[in-house]
Amino acid sequence: MAQTGKRIALLDIARSLGIVSVIVGHVLILFAIRPTTFSPGVHAAVQVIYAFHMPLFFLLSGLMHRARAWPDILKGSLALILLTQISHIAGVLAEGVAGEGWASPGSVLRAVVLLGGFSIGVTWFLVSLAVVRVLAKAVLEGSPAARIAALGLAAASLVLSMTTEIRCFQIQTWWAGLAFYLVGARTAPLLLGRLAEAGGRRPLAIALAAIAAAAVTLIAAWTNRGCTLNPSQSCGSDLLYGHFMVRMIIGDYGFPPAFLAGAAAGSLTVLLVSALLARWLPEGGLAVFDRIGRNTLPLLLLNGFFLALGTGPLRAAVGAGYPGWLPATIAMAVVVLHLALLPLVIPVVKAVERLCARLAGIILEPVLRRRPAPGRAPDLP
Repeated sequence: MAQTGKRIALLDIARSLGIVSVIVGHVLILFAIRPTTFSPGVHAAVQVIYAFHMPLFFLLSGLMHRARAWPDILKGSLALILLTQISHIAGVLAEGVAGEGWASPGSVLRAVVLLGGFSIGVTWFLVSLAVVRVLAKAVLEGSPAARIAALGLAAASLVLSMTTEIRCFQIQTWWAGLAFYLVGARTAPLLLGRLAEAGGRRPLAIALAAIAAAAVTLIAAWTNRGCTLNPSQSCGSDLLYGHFMVRMIIGDYGFPPAFLAGAAAGSLTVLLVSALLARWLPEGGLAVFDRIGRNTLPLLLLNGFFLALGTGPLRAAVGAGYPGWLPATIAMAVVVLHLALLPLVIPVVKAVERLCARLAGIILEPVLRRRPAPGRAPDLP
């Protein structure tokens, strides 16, 4: 199995491809939703990216699952929530200073308490991951009662995502996040061991499998019309000019079987491609992916601030009647910009992570009645 230091190359490459897809998707969606001119080609690309890119990160988190004591799980999850709250407040301040308008104290407080409606929208994933890690701990290592309770919460999440617009605590994402986390945790030996070896021994078979998985992703993404119970009807959004795309952030999955098929096939495509790259890339290429893969959290937060502060100016600069090549060009330019700014962002994010880990330990110490241990930074955004 190819490794970069003690890190698994396949996993770093998959993380890298995942975070690049997130950044690209967030740029392309600006050309697929109002008030820009609708572009069918851009919308089709966004449909595919959004079909799998966030389920992929839950799957990757599950692949790194390790048995940990409850205090460590709770501290790590609370640290993620604190990081989200600090990011939200920083985003509000940044938007105000940049002239985007000052949010009311009430709206800021609601987001902090209810963990929804953040100024840095991408941080919904951190809250969801914090909850999913606790639920997964209960399912994988808990008592029968704990398993039933965790699966019951996941079932409630599924029902609420289909019937209501309740978005506090990111409850609309728990069921899907838990499903892909558990798949990753249960298949880790297969995906991180045998798949990595097959990338070198049977590259043609892996390449053909990747093509087949990509085809399933395309079909599932493009045939999901957004209706929960009737796949033949169309339940598009006015924001998308009557079209549909999966948006986990608001619990909009469309037809659940189509969502699950597209998310699973897309995630598998990334892993298969990563297996090939891990085996055949030169050391220099692996080093690049290692750099990106170990810093997906800083890149995610950087992208969140870019969206909060740069969406308006970008839309104003592009205007209407843009050439067809422009969205992809801007998307790749934004990726390059993120990577160029990464060295400046890493120390800031790491410092805030350490602060959140200490605060989580202090907050939970009276509850857990044990000396807090240093928190562990999450492997994924």
